[in-house]
Amino acid sequence: STTTCISLMAATLGYAFESVWLWKDLGGGELLMRRATAKDGSTTWEPAPLVRGAMQGKLIHLAGVDVLGPTLGSLSRLLQDRELELWNGARMTESNADKSRPIDQVTASANTSIESMLGSTVAPGEIVPIQPTFRVVATASKPTGWLDEEASTLFAICSTRAMDEDEERHIVLSRVGLDEPTSDLKRLLHFVNRYRTLSADPNLGLAKSRRDRK
Repeated sequence: STTTCISLMAATLGYAFESVWLWKDLGGGELLMRRATAKDGSTTWEPAPLVRGAMQGKLIHLAGVDVLGPTLGSLSRLLQDRELELWNGARMTESNADKSRPIDQVTASANTSIESMLGSTVAPGEIVPIQPTFRVVATASKPTGWLDEEASTLFAICSTRAMDEDEERHIVLSRVGLDEPTSDLKRLLHFVNRYRTLSADPNLGLAKSRRDRK
């Protein structure tokens, strides 16, 4: 899967890694901050995984950016300017910390302590540094229909193709320790490849939708 590939890439490059799964009705505020309930029953704002990743210098995988729609534009300041205004008045900005030093040795600004930077809350009006090692990798399941001019400026776009049947066979055989596929495995691989081909056929999708309407 794409998540596995990106996690392996992050491990190879020495990044802490976290995936953030996106959905259609996710708002810009929810993408950055989320409500939490304290032990006394009161509610407060806490950083969402994307913001915590920026605070901790992680590689964040945004899975399914094609479903966000206009909400994707709320990431422009974070991804392009390395700055961000949070809902509670806190502000995030690029840190000048030494990239070679671990985060627990980084000296925060006068308004931020290491404890609050790594804690579960960000105080109103607080200035929080974005670590230099913070990176974002976004993946989409749809190649077209969502990547408008604004969204295209946020990322370096890489298009990937699906594996063909021979490539899939090679990977499966190497994982199960076989030199040649069994008859059942041959039928399974052929079915997967055939299903993928038919699923990508727009005429088939149109015919199915007409049958469903009837």
